[in-house]
Amino acid sequence: MPYTEFYVTKGAGASNLCGGGPRLGENDGAVYFLPAGAGGATVAEGSETQITDLSGANWAGALIDDWLCWDCTGAHEVRRITVIDGAVATVHAACTVGAQKPVVVGGAWTTVDYAASTVTTASVNAAGEAPRVNIGLGTYAETVVVDNSGTGALPITFEGFEATAGDGCPSGTRPIINGANVGASTWGSAKHYVNLKNIDLNKTNNYHCCFINGGLYNQVINVRATNSGTGVCFYMSGRGRFVNCQAIGNTAADGFWLVSYDIGVLDCTATGCKYGFNNNAAYAFFINCIAFGNDDDGFNFSGLGGLLLGCISRGNGGSGLRLNPATWSPAILNSIFTENTVAGIECDIPYYGAVADYNAFYGNGAPRDDIDAGVHDVALTADPFVNAAGGNFALNIAAAGGALCHSVGFPGTLIDALNIGCSDIGALQHRSARRSRGRYHGV
Repeated sequence: MPYTEFYVTKGAGASNLCGGGPRLGENDGAVYFLPAGAGGATVAEGSETQITDLSGANWAGALIDDWLCWDCTGAHEVRRITVIDGAVATVHAACTVGAQKPVVVGGAWTTVDYAASTVTTASVNAAGEAPRVNIGLGTYAETVVVDNSGTGALPITFEGFEATAGDGCPSGTRPIINGANVGASTWGSAKHYVNLKNIDLNKTNNYHCCFINGGLYNQVINVRATNSGTGVCFYMSGRGRFVNCQAIGNTAADGFWLVSYDIGVLDCTATGCKYGFNNNAAYAFFINCIAFGNDDDGFNFSGLGGLLLGCISRGNGGSGLRLNPATWSPAILNSIFTENTVAGIECDIPYYGAVADYNAFYGNGAPRDDIDAGVHDVALTADPFVNAAGGNFALNIAAAGGALCHSVGFPGTLIDALNIGCSDIGALQHRSARRSRGRYHGV
């Protein structure tokens, strides 16, 4: 089987001297040696190198897959195997060989940062598949900085796993990268096409948990960031996406801080932060997001355009959504604002060209401040959620609460009058709405 996957684990056989290969526990350690100069058969052929095994056992008899790793004058090199013929392994690309250097077969790396500095778009297998770094369960007390970009055709993915690579951590148990009091922010800057999935990020100092600065087309999926220091949980400058992420802060900094333009935030939550979602980006969009129990505003907009669709902002110390003077023409639809101290929606000046309708309000300091009510807005007189205090924001069936939000959202009917459906106001849909046509939630 051709492998393009590299592994990081906390297993006994893991070492940054290993090749990051998928055979942890098999042939770990320096079990073969390169030939001693002219005494062996090391032949350079264009961009490839042939390495002869002189240890007494042929490469073909070893449990090796697609990669070899060895120590060459103190530098660890990883090369893809293209051909194994008896004692001769041909590797791509060209490498430097020396006398009696140990070759490590199999095993796994022990630090995520080593993988992040090693894997590049050249780390493809014989089939040319995009590289993936699989991170096993464990706590990695390190600061990770991604040194290399992917491409649109070859993104680089860092993904945690529970038992089997690619299992998506079904029980919710994820590897923890705990850069508690060391180094700079995790995941670096100006790197493109990097995917981060199924990982917990923790910080206790003044650095950000997930810092993506100037990179384009990066995706952060199913990641929880907990910052008990003064750094933000998630920072992104440049095009990219957050999907199903959770920010847990300590009121000193923001949960999500967006800068630049064209950033999407989908199915994410922020709690215990300063601003839950601080949007300074142009044309950012928030879909099915929940901000609750933050020290200031749940959502704070300061960028051009923007979309808030099917979101919830509850129990924040400022407003549910605040539109700052730099904000123009946002769309605010199908969202619920409850029990926010200042207002459900607050404008710093009376008019922003905002489209705000099909929203529900309950128990805020004021429903709106300097923004007109929508024709289809819903005034609630009861809490619409199953158990907001416990973090369950599914709609209840209370007659004056959640029931009023069922199946009354936008658009309901498209302009052609042929496509008729319904969607709930709020982030989570009730069962009958999930079967309707014309829905936007995709469930």
